[in-house]
Amino acid sequence: LQHPHILPLFDSGEADGFLFYVMPYVEGESLRQRLQREKQLGVPEAVEIAKNVADALDYAHRQGVIHRDIKPANILLADGRPVVADFGIAVAVSAASGQRLTETGLSLGTPHYMSPEQATADRDLTARSDVYSLACVLYEMLTGDPPHTASTAQAVLVKILTEPAGPVTNARASVPPHVSAALEKALEKLPADRFASAADFRNALQDVHFTHATALSAAPRAAESAATGPPSWLSDKRSVLALGAIAVAAVGAYFLGRETAPPSPGVTSDVVHRYFVRAGPRGNLTFDISSRGDVAYVARRGAESSLAIRRAWDTAGVTLPGTEGGIWPRFSPDGSWIAFSDGLRALKKIQLSTNTVVTVVPEGELRAILVEDWTDDGHILFRGGGRTLSEGGIWRVSAEGGQPEALVTTTGVGSAEVLPNGRTLLYTAGGEGGPVVLAHDLESGAVDTLVAGAGNAQWSPTGHILHGHASATIFALPFDLRRAVPTGPAVPVREGVYSFGATSLFRVSPTGSLAYMPSGQGGANLAVRSIGWLGLDGAIEPIPIEPIRHQDINLSPDATRVSYVRDEEVFVFDLNLGTDQRLTFEGRGHHDGVWSPDGSRVAYASVSGGVWSQTVDGRSPPEPLLTDSAGTAWGVWDWLEDGTVVLARGLGEAQDIYTIQADDPGAVPAPLLQARWRESQPAVSPDGSLLAYVSTETGEPHVFVREFPAMTGRWQISDRPILVSQLAALVWAPDGSALYYQDGREGGVIRADLARDPSLRVTARSEPMAVPPALELESIHPSGDRFLVSYVPELDSLVTATPDILVAVNWIAELRERVGAGN
Repeated sequence: LQHPHILPLFDSGEADGFLFYVMPYVEGESLRQRLQREKQLGVPEAVEIAKNVADALDYAHRQGVIHRDIKPANILLADGRPVVADFGIAVAVSAASGQRLTETGLSLGTPHYMSPEQATADRDLTARSDVYSLACVLYEMLTGDPPHTASTAQAVLVKILTEPAGPVTNARASVPPHVSAALEKALEKLPADRFASAADFRNALQDVHFTHATALSAAPRAAESAATGPPSWLSDKRSVLALGAIAVAAVGAYFLGRETAPPSPGVTSDVVHRYFVRAGPRGNLTFDISSRGDVAYVARRGAESSLAIRRAWDTAGVTLPGTEGGIWPRFSPDGSWIAFSDGLRALKKIQLSTNTVVTVVPEGELRAILVEDWTDDGHILFRGGGRTLSEGGIWRVSAEGGQPEALVTTTGVGSAEVLPNGRTLLYTAGGEGGPVVLAHDLESGAVDTLVAGAGNAQWSPTGHILHGHASATIFALPFDLRRAVPTGPAVPVREGVYSFGATSLFRVSPTGSLAYMPSGQGGANLAVRSIGWLGLDGAIEPIPIEPIRHQDINLSPDATRVSYVRDEEVFVFDLNLGTDQRLTFEGRGHHDGVWSPDGSRVAYASVSGGVWSQTVDGRSPPEPLLTDSAGTAWGVWDWLEDGTVVLARGLGEAQDIYTIQADDPGAVPAPLLQARWRESQPAVSPDGSLLAYVSTETGEPHVFVREFPAMTGRWQISDRPILVSQLAALVWAPDGSALYYQDGREGGVIRADLARDPSLRVTARSEPMAVPPALELESIHPSGDRFLVSYVPELDSLVTATPDILVAVNWIAELRERVGAGN
């Protein structure tokens, strides 16, 4: 059995005549030890433990295994997380030459937690028996005692068979009604009257509207019992007379079974449960995985998005209400909450059992918020604080809210988390040669470089720091937590992970489960795309460039060449000769591609920071247009006749527009448009007098125009939301008389005719021109009769390009093999 809440069995066998089995050491205590010390637990904690154990039992039951001995001593608490141990009785069927132990009339289990059918040595125990035992454990966590107590084991069994359990609220009035009702149903004498599965019991514990139709107070239940007699399976007189003998035999068999039942042979640690999560077209690329193997992600359907969760043992994801527009989810250590960024403006969390959304950092206090980590000591780490993602630092705030504390104030930082030693902050920052992973001592303030050319570093329970790499590979760096230093070289442990630059898209859970996006994924924006000409009649003429994952496509001023990006390098295709030329070779993680006015150079950005230009004929090396060693996210959009280069800075909602001069690489970017909302997709009119751009200032993306470069005036061009994409562009007609953009619902192309006398105004808007799926406007031919576009040739291509997140529960087993048996 391989489940986050089941203690795994690594190996078993025979050596020198002795049977052995190997299980992991759990640092902590059992629930029995906890109850001996504290007697009772808080209601939320007790219910959460019961839910987690129910998850484990539901998984085991679906594998055909009944535990038979659920009790506090067999529930271990590892850092507060319950782990079910000792399935010895469940597998004792393999003992005694394969005979079932219950065939002798002996029952197995612990008296206080036995189900009635188990106490009578029923041969056909089902999942409902374990549900009863788990309910007894929850009852004790809440009240301090099991439902039935007596001076002898025999007396306990007789009570289990003949007396109803009193309502838990008789002993603890603070227990919520739905929890009390769930317990009453789970403790029913007849198996058929209980929950059919442990999953049903778990769901009832978290459903505040759950009621039990036959729930009665203790007195009416006792009266009913006296009036109707014992359950039908006890109506036989021989059964009643045999109760004492059964009880004695059961207790004896329990101790015998505990001492002699061997573990199941042949179980090893290499069983990994895998499944896929599909986020939908244009799915967001941020996700997280919990200790139990659940995955939180952003699900997109058309222009709408929200957070969703896919449980490890379910078949589909479920959207979470109240998280519309949320991104960057991060689970709490126990997996019961998810923290997320609400459109980069606020930090919120949602309780999964109730779907209650709570604001942790309100909107307006900090900006550009991305959640990075939820620490064991109850804090949430996030990036933010600046106008854009690249300007902010790393912050820490209590998960209950309060004043955020700045941990790192330098800009250009990436993924961050606190290591299990509680004092080492792991994060990524920009460097001259690319991103580096740093270890920041929160006590001394010392900062050490751990590895260069790496990103998205995370802690692994094997004692390694996992990090991404431009080779689409996850590496594992052995690390000493006490001294906070590496202890050896990094080794590759997982290939084929989608990466941009040194940032590989993966998340690892505290228990060593893995979620990652395989290479070649990325949604419609990174699907296999074709490039072609879109006529004004809607017909497409393909351009003979190999259909690949094209990005950032642009037409040269003379319309003879096309620049584009593939595999994070810039290429140029000659439309006349049909030749493909690679322009960049530095491996910097390049994107964009804008032609100089004379068509001799192409400007592009690098994920490691800065903007560069390269001659198309390759006669000179790349030249910096903007040096930015902090790793700022720049996008290059336009290059004007006077040498002005138009840039977009930042990501998501925190995007602003700047300009630089191509002949002054040391110049500081000049802000052109800055606001709390997103300004993107800038496009200067052919005569250089107007700037079109997309803004979310109305709450939805619309096209606006201002006078350029003075930025005076302001005119809204679109009358309904438009398509916002990292690929699509606003396109001016060659004579500046119209502006083309794409409808936000179907992506159809709309033409807005403009007049400038006496002031700019829209004189007409066309109906959206139907286009193929996922088509994106890129440029327009100087003749004005056709557009350069990228598109997905067939709808099936778009479906197969939907972002798949591959999840490997218990991936730690494979990881140990890759890093060596001694780790």
